[in-house]
Amino acid sequence: MEEGTPLVFVSYSHDSPDHKKWVAELATKLLGNGIDVILDQWDLRYGDDVPKFMERGVREADRVLMICTEPYVHKSNEGKGGVGYEAMIVTGELVRDLGTSKFIPIIKQDSADPKLPVSVSTRFYINLTDEKIFDEEFEKLLRELHGTPPVKKPPLGENPFRTRKVPDIDAEKESAPDRNESSREDEDNRLLSADVVIVRYYENAFKTARSSDLVQWRKLVQKARGHVNQAIQDWRSTHEKSFPNTWQEILPIAMSGAATYAPLIAIALAGVQSGQTKFNNQRAILDDILYPRNWNRSGRTILVDFPTTLAFVYQGLHGAVCLATDQLETAIKLVSAPIEFPGMSKSIPFWRHHGTMGWPEAFEGKCTTGWSTLSNLIEQWNWLTQIFGDVEEYKASLCAYYMALNVYEYVDTLESGNTKALSEGRITLEIPLCYESENDDIKRRAYRLLTSDPEAVMRLWRSRGIDDNVVKENWAAWISVCDGWLGNVYKFGFHSGASHSKLLRELLG
Repeated sequence: MEEGTPLVFVSYSHDSPDHKKWVAELATKLLGNGIDVILDQWDLRYGDDVPKFMERGVREADRVLMICTEPYVHKSNEGKGGVGYEAMIVTGELVRDLGTSKFIPIIKQDSADPKLPVSVSTRFYINLTDEKIFDEEFEKLLRELHGTPPVKKPPLGENPFRTRKVPDIDAEKESAPDRNESSREDEDNRLLSADVVIVRYYENAFKTARSSDLVQWRKLVQKARGHVNQAIQDWRSTHEKSFPNTWQEILPIAMSGAATYAPLIAIALAGVQSGQTKFNNQRAILDDILYPRNWNRSGRTILVDFPTTLAFVYQGLHGAVCLATDQLETAIKLVSAPIEFPGMSKSIPFWRHHGTMGWPEAFEGKCTTGWSTLSNLIEQWNWLTQIFGDVEEYKASLCAYYMALNVYEYVDTLESGNTKALSEGRITLEIPLCYESENDDIKRRAYRLLTSDPEAVMRLWRSRGIDDNVVKENWAAWISVCDGWLGNVYKFGFHSGASHSKLLRELLG
């Protein structure tokens, strides 16, 4: 294969001989247009292990085409596979392990309301059902696979009204300073590092929240929005022209993009830390994060969907601050809120969007990379020490938050009546358990944070009318599912099981 040639794996169900032929013709057409293809009809030999062939193909390919007929969607949702050609179905578990950034749904259905597997239900799709628009849709697919958008975004020009001065972020000073003082501040601002500027945003926001001054708060947020909107557009304009193809180059760029939102994130975290009811509900910032002003929704997938990576960073920091300040319910209020994500036609609970909860696309679409980036963020964003004090406290707070999310997902499973599936180990986790990769001291501190307010933890299920006995009876099965997840993700690494396995015994005896 020529270097730089995209490699795709075709996943489909063997519905009929005609469908099998159609898939082969599609694969042939892709080959003829510079796309290398892994297809069982060509690459699977007698005697080969079918599930291993499927998993290897999915992992090695750059992108995976999921040919979504009605039977395929049904089998994918049911998690069927493991015998013969049924193992060719990409199940939700595998999609969540790898992240959805590499999966492209291809619709081949007669229904006017196409169905998608649950694991990729929020993804844009290509519809190759109608022969009349086949060529048009096929061209969209080719452009996506080759990374060539139909319309190239023009370069960003200079802002004619922009000055070099760092924005004045002192929301408490309303009176105009004298000329000498103003000159000194201008000079100081030019010398400020990005961290110091963000610390000032944070400090001003915290003081404003503690004094319950909504007017000054809004002014501060408005200034930060102007800073952020320009910074994220400049970032995209800079990197879109020659975006790299290796994760070694992409990850630092993604981190620099996340840093453009630091001023708004710092203000939001200050509001949460203040504990003031008017300021600790920072749901509104998600609109700024998920829908940047004038955001171009075409182009390289990682760039187009970058706001979901920003949302991943924000929710992690928000949850960590909540657990550090005994505000578990505030953390749950955010992740349980219904959110209409970009590209979706309806709202879903925030925690149900796995890209924003653990598998961010710009961090390789992997939960392990996402966690390691989030866990080490304080070492790049030094201003976070203003909130958490030190690295260990930050990591412990982050771990405590994800432990709490695991309990929340358990309660949701019980409320949905999936106890039979739970007892049989047929539950796929939405919240990753990557915090278990941290050292034991961090996890012990995290557990103490989680259990510092036992009543708040128990309200997770009691507020939803679930009896304590039901929670206790199914806990061992849940921990078994968690241990199984850890064994799959960290196959070659040691882990001693879920750190919070004793939680129910300590809370309920």
